[in-house]
Order: sequence, then structure tokens, then C-alpha cells
Amino acid sequence: MKNVFIESTSLDELLGRLRSVLNEIEVETQLPCKENAELWTRDETANFFRVSLQTLQNWKKHKVLLPLKVGTRVYYRKSDIDGLINGKGGSHEV
Repeated sequence: MKNVFIESTSLDELLGRLRSVLNEIEVETQLPCKENAELWTRDETANFFRVSLQTLQNWKKHKVLLPLKVGTRVYYRKSDIDGLINGKGGSHEV
């Protein structure tokens, strides 16, 4: 994280710097996956497998299906779900 020091800065300069920082944060929090990769939420994944959210947590712990965490959100890649169905397991740790 960068430190921002405010010295005799005009309001326009300060707003410009803030916009720049916000853009950097937005870029850093974008999903690190290919555009065409499909991501499922925890609820979608649990519903698909007809298991509880606790079961998904247990699968993470035992490295059965590993989620992808983006900020405070948790996703599962469809390709990992397909891999689990086909016996290959998940591959993306939080």
C-alpha cells in the first residue's frame, strides 16, 4: 500500500490523487481469472452439490475443492467443480 502525503495541494490535485488510488484498488481487486471462466458463489456451489456450507468448508480444509477468495467474497471456479466431478479435485487455494 502506498502512503499519501498531503502538502500544499489544491483540491483538484487531491481529488486526482484519490481517483488514482481508487483506480489502483479497483485493478488490484479484479477477479484473477480469464474473462470466460465461470465463477460460482458458495451458495450456488452448495446447492449444486446439495451439501451445506459447512461441507464446503470441510472440503476446503481437506483440499477436496479449494475456493478462490477475492476480497471478502468466496467463489468456486466452474472448471474446479467439473474437475471434482471428473475426479481431479480443486486447485485454487484461498
